[in-house]
Amino acid sequence: MSTWLSFFINLHHYTGITDNSNTSSDLLGFLKPVKKNEELMHTLCTYLLDAQRDLQKTSELLFVHRNTVKYRLKRISEILGCNLLSYDECFAYYLACIAYRLIN
Repeated sequence: MSTWLSFFINLHHYTGITDNSNTSSDLLGFLKPVKKNEELMHTLCTYLLDAQRDLQKTSELLFVHRNTVKYRLKRISEILGCNLLSYDECFAYYLACIAYRLIN
């Protein structure tokens, strides 16, 4: 088992997950509303994981205009109900994006 996956399995206290057998699906459940849209999912993962929450770097990595990234992040924030500009609020989504990338 990978170190990251075992980390997520032990994360159930933070996320409120009680059944370790479903940990990866529960973590990815945070992303369920966004997973349907590949473009938004890719933007979210790039923003949180690759660009360290930097709009300009995200736009460069995605080869889109900075305003496009701002618009997508606003849509993602509305869908997920969190402020992606606040690390405290999007920490669970950060972890879920790591799990998403490991599984996919």
